[in-house]
Amino acid sequence: MVVLSRDHYVAMQGNLLTVHLMGAEVHIVDTEDHWELEADALALCDRLRDEGRRPHYIPISGTTALSCLGYVAGALELARQFEDQGVGPDVVYLPFGTGGVFTGMFLTFRALGNKAPFVGISVNKTGAECQQFMDTWWLGISELLEVDADADRGDYTITNQFVGREYGDPTRAGLEAIAVMVETEGILLDSVYSGKVLSGLLHDVASGTIEPGSTVVMLHSGGTPALFAYHEAIAAFLETR
Repeated sequence: MVVLSRDHYVAMQGNLLTVHLMGAEVHIVDTEDHWELEADALALCDRLRDEGRRPHYIPISGTTALSCLGYVAGALELARQFEDQGVGPDVVYLPFGTGGVFTGMFLTFRALGNKAPFVGISVNKTGAECQQFMDTWWLGISELLEVDADADRGDYTITNQFVGREYGDPTRAGLEAIAVMVETEGILLDSVYSGKVLSGLLHDVASGTIEPGSTVVMLHSGGTPALFAYHEAIAAFLETR
């Protein structure tokens, strides 16, 4: 079962189409703020328990200390690829939603001794709120893996400069980044996460923050189906590009 907030994107597209295709029972709550969904989701769990069922509640975004281990594993895989190819990143760009992706990979790189700067591109929260998320998951992951939570984190930045008006807002910079990527590499990004990460990266290239010749790693966190939920905004962008 999936509990979702009602927003402007109600067409059977993107992730909404995907969860219906997977056979999920979808409950739409009349709020545009997805952070308000927890009470409804927990109430649904209570109802299911009353019916003799055994629901497992997954919080908004799915981020928990345990779920962060998925990106710990991803960081270990990436580190092996660096070693096999004899390369190393000068800077790493990641999306920052509730922080599981960023914190899982960041902590792992530091535990492995990699000191490359990390840049988190927020897709919804302020920098201070993102920092709170990261501190929570950093402690939780450290406890699970029995590593030193007080180890030096080194150079990192989390910015909310590229969020736009709100979470899910298809910004012009993000749409431009999507167009650049698909034109040059044939890779589809989405306008909620990866498009905004690339918009931040391209901004830093243009401003000279990233030096020419640097080895830059940007995580494509998926989300391609979500691209099609924004077809009207994308069409309007292409008409004016």
